[in-house]
Amino acid sequence: MSRAPKKANKNRAARRTDFECLLRKVQDCERSKQESFSDKTGLHEACGFSQVIVRSDGKAANPVRYRGEDAVYVFLSWILHEEGVLRVLMAEKTPVKMTPTVNFPSKYLACH
Repeated sequence: MSRAPKKANKNRAARRTDFECLLRKVQDCERSKQESFSDKTGLHEACGFSQVIVRSDGKAANPVRYRGEDAVYVFLSWILHEEGVLRVLMAEKTPVKMTPTVNFPSKYLACH
């Protein structure tokens, strides 16, 4: 990631994903109360996800929703499948819209 955000390239597309998880209790043995420790009390199990890909110009692909025991496997498989979709979305050239109301800093307007 660039330390100078103004110099960074704008992302052409963003993937927004949200996972739903169930928290299953984990059985453990009791420990001495005189020691400092941390125990795992629960295990997150993915049970579904939802995702959408949004281009920088605001166009979005159809959202994907999935629920099932194999949500992580399906999500990873879907990412590989959508690589082609992303390439098509990013291949569409969108013209830059320049308007007279854009205020450029003076350093960009000066001639050398």
